[in-house]
Amino acid sequence: MFTGLDVDAFFLEYDTERAGGFEPLRHVPKGKTVVLGLVSSKVAELEKKDELKRRIDAAAKYVPLENLCLSPQCGFSSTHHGNSSLPTTSAEARVGPGSIEERLGLTETGTDHGFPAAAELLS
Repeated sequence: MFTGLDVDAFFLEYDTERAGGFEPLRHVPKGKTVVLGLVSSKVAELEKKDELKRRIDAAAKYVPLENLCLSPQCGFSSTHHGNSSLPTTSAEARVGPGSIEERLGLTETGTDHGFPAAAELLS
């Protein structure tokens, strides 16, 4: 699938166990950016920085670290009913402009896609 698409970046959800492992990333062509949707908008608890680092390290076994970025997974609603149990303030803290960078102490954006470079989190 990865090799048949003419895109600069792949935006992939990896915020739950259901997403599976990072092994399929071994098929991503060289030079492509992978934006890892590791920050969930589905639960109120914020991810721990160490857990995000561990997951980025795991993904870097398949895609060079310089080609990885960090982002929220794609949406606020995983069902047609939405996530009514997630307070608006929690959702804003998770995925609002600059929120990931601010919460994790990141200062730069990763690529033209505007997401923080995963490497910065590990430095």
